[in-house]
Amino acid sequence: MTYDSDQQAAIDARANVVVRAGAGAGKTSVLVGRYVRLVVKDRIPVDQILTLTFTRKAAAEMHERIYRALAEHAALGETADNEFVREQLERFDSAAVSTLDSFCGSVARSGCTAFGVAPTFTVDEAKLDEFCDDLALRFLLNRARGKSGEGSAGGASSISSLVRLNRFGPLWHDGFARLAKDHFLVSRELDLAGTMAAQRLYLLGEVGRYASEL
Repeated sequence: MTYDSDQQAAIDARANVVVRAGAGAGKTSVLVGRYVRLVVKDRIPVDQILTLTFTRKAAAEMHERIYRALAEHAALGETADNEFVREQLERFDSAAVSTLDSFCGSVARSGCTAFGVAPTFTVDEAKLDEFCDDLALRFLLNRARGKSGEGSAGGASSISSLVRLNRFGPLWHDGFARLAKDHFLVSRELDLAGTMAAQRLYLLGEVGRYASEL
């Protein structure tokens, strides 16, 4: 893989880096290059590198591309660096390459009592589908009515054209709802008051437990 000067600077940077670029500009390639540099040059084990993205599809692609890049480097020859890379390939199943919600779920499970949630909680796929359907429907209707920052005539005309070409049902369920689920991080508004109440109960319980032990 050949990088331009800006991409190489992002790969080699030793401090935090924010890469801003349009779709197809090579952001994932830069991330893969940075990951390989951390393993090859800095000899950081793969289970110590956290790599997050928004969707499962993107996480799977990132996982495969990082593994392939490391494998290509390991095949270059017998050196101490390549031996370390081969060791990391053998344990790549422990690499932390996942979605944001999966990582947050693991954090929540590890501290479930402190967060006031059950350790057995799961992501309800049916509820997620329902939420994405509702989100897509509201988006389409609002656009058709000229809301959300687009003129009424332009919004209605654009949506009407899409419906004529695709029919409303497929456009809604297979188009925008699927787009929301596969390519965006969707969530409801945070119940901060409920979370704080659960944590308060936990802390009060801990204070009571420690007081009884004194």
